[in-house]
Amino acid sequence: MNKNDAVQALRGITFLAVFLYHAGLVPNGGGWGVSVFFCMSGFLLMYRNMEKDVYVSVEESVRYSLIKIKKMYPLHICMMAMALPWLVLRYRGQEKAVFHIVSRVFVNTFLVQSWFPWESIRYSLNNLSWFLSCMAFMYFMFPLIHRWIKQKESAGSIGVAAAAVCAWMFIYAYVIYCVFGSNNTEFAKGLTYNFPVYRLGDFTIGCLFGALYKKVCVHPSYRVMTVTEGIGMSFFLIVISVDWSRVIYGEASQYWWWREAVFVIPAVFIVWLFVRVGGGITQRLSQTIFVEIGNISAEAYLIHEVLLWYIDIFMWRILRLDISEWVLLKAAIGLILTIIFVRIWRAVTAVWSKRKCRNM
Repeated sequence: MNKNDAVQALRGITFLAVFLYHAGLVPNGGGWGVSVFFCMSGFLLMYRNMEKDVYVSVEESVRYSLIKIKKMYPLHICMMAMALPWLVLRYRGQEKAVFHIVSRVFVNTFLVQSWFPWESIRYSLNNLSWFLSCMAFMYFMFPLIHRWIKQKESAGSIGVAAAAVCAWMFIYAYVIYCVFGSNNTEFAKGLTYNFPVYRLGDFTIGCLFGALYKKVCVHPSYRVMTVTEGIGMSFFLIVISVDWSRVIYGEASQYWWWREAVFVIPAVFIVWLFVRVGGGITQRLSQTIFVEIGNISAEAYLIHEVLLWYIDIFMWRILRLDISEWVLLKAAIGLILTIIFVRIWRAVTAVWSKRKCRNM
């Protein structure tokens, strides 16, 4: 079984979880999906580079980050341009409107928006570009993380390090919410959910488990893996379908500190299952449309929410439809348009690359 297909299937499933959340079809899925994406990035990077020597320096870290980000950066700029009318409308007529608009374009252009905990900055243009902002920092830190992990000779020391990083995420989140949570929930969220230093925890745990997977060769039976996958996937479906704050606390508006930290545990477990691809569930999912969606998930992630904004306007302003009653139609149109836009983007970039090669 092709491991790459299994990984792409997981990317597809995770993207759909995030998409359904943003489309309004499920009350949760965004936080879980984000943890999976960060853990998967770290896992695969460490797994593929474990045996390599990575030079550690500021210059090398910057170079590595730029190489990794440059593929998605043109699309990021394009989606910024599409989202710009929303930013202009938000500040039109306000005092210092030009300053607010220019400063937000600046931080988004240089991918530093996630370092600002204020919602009006980190979500100032294409909301989801905060993820790319965090990933730029992860790639910058990877050479250092790689060297740190390679110094650990035993699987036990790697496991202890993963537990320590996980504990740090819980402690960090708890302290932030003790200081800011009761008075300014969105500010606290900006220092956890969207903050690169905090999200480095998900990425580092993924790196540690990537190294652990490389060191420890465990081959459970097909039946055991199938049962394990069933448990993992069932938990995944429960998480994206249930609003835990409503179930536990009787309200959905409060943002609870532990919700983001706790996602890293099942997230890295799901990544391991799909990389291992040893049971019937992952094998079947690796032969479905989820693989095709996973293949376009990187671009689709950056594109889909801006398209959903415009679909909202069209349905509400033009068609005069109650979006809450037509949310399924909105999601269907959004997914179709996202796939079409990705195909167009890839076709355009392919033509551009060919012309660039001819001119060299």
